[in-house]
Amino acid sequence: MNKSNFTTQTSGNGVIFFIGPRKTGTTSIYEVIRHGGLPFPAHIKETFFFEQVHVRIEEYTERYKIDSAKPFGEISPSYFSNEIALSNLQTLFPLAKIVITLRDPVSRAISAVQHAQRLGMLPTQIDLAAAGDNKHIHNIILGSSYHVYAPRWAAAFPGRVIQLKQDPDGKYSTASLHRLGELLELDVDVGAVSNHRANPARVARSPSVAKLLAATKRQLRRVGAFETVRTLKFLEPLFFSSNTTKMDIAPELKDFFRERLKDSSAYYYASNSVSIL
Repeated sequence: MNKSNFTTQTSGNGVIFFIGPRKTGTTSIYEVIRHGGLPFPAHIKETFFFEQVHVRIEEYTERYKIDSAKPFGEISPSYFSNEIALSNLQTLFPLAKIVITLRDPVSRAISAVQHAQRLGMLPTQIDLAAAGDNKHIHNIILGSSYHVYAPRWAAAFPGRVIQLKQDPDGKYSTASLHRLGELLELDVDVGAVSNHRANPARVARSPSVAKLLAATKRQLRRVGAFETVRTLKFLEPLFFSSNTTKMDIAPELKDFFRERLKDSSAYYYASNSVSIL
């Protein structure tokens, strides 16, 4: 099946992509919605499939056990600021619904830094003079650049982008979650979304091993080796220790993000709890 035939047959109608960005509660929403009956690719979060320049849609449907004639969903927060993913989804699923979840951009950035530090991808002490050249810091800023990427998704999927905004306290309101369920025509367990913690804090025992594991899992997901991914996830306690201590962030780093995310903060605070873009 080639791209044009696939688009003609399905056009993505009934398909929902939850594109994040990361650290905005996407995993919690995934855990709740998948238990509500919406099929997801091979019951796995984040395929990373559409980040590739060259994609063959039949590989996607075969690898991830997708019935292209029926509605399904995918949660891939990394797609939010990925131009290749946007182009692929627009071409292959022009009638898909896109869900963008928003969190205060500075809080999201700080949370992403803490996560990267726990995994050994960023040092505990960050040199602010060189922070702008750090690829992880750069990607964190991109993920919080709502004012840049949300309009791009809206232009690609006019009237089909649902934007869900967390309150400043970091929670989605009951009313906004109910509204999301209505717009998606899905049952959303509001209590479960509000209370479910899907990504408990953890610390890498070896940063180099953690980086290798993350890269390996990402590639395995792309090729559909989800059983191997599940096995590695089962073994993760060997590579990570639990951590309930909140990591301190230097005030200077918060100021660094506040300055660079001013436009994104303005976009966030001007947005409604639920918007159709």
